Amino acid sequence: MLNAVTTQREGTSAGEKIPLPARLMALIDVYDALISERPYKKAFTHEEAIKIIADGKGTHFDPVLTDLFLSVADKLIVEANKNIQGENAPTTLINTLKPL
Repeated sequence: MLNAVTTQREGTSAGEKIPLPARLMALIDVYDALISERPYKKAFTHEEAIKIIADGKGTHFDPVLTDLFLSVADKLIVEANKNIQGENAPTTLINTLKPL
């Protein structure tokens, strides 16, 4: 799966040959990286991250998964904000989501 994610990020169009979990992880990983502060960059806002992902639809990201992600993205951030508590707050969206 790692090779599939790397291939997609390098811009090689492998389409549906890339495993579904890898295509989904590409979306989640980029969103999480965008909204997370790093030593070398400030965090993007949720709205900025959504715009960047929408702009990558069909080129960097699977178009069907992008549409699905965008349709629930606002709900994800609301849920994530509900789960953040006190000083031990997670630093990334992925760490805040409850298991299904």
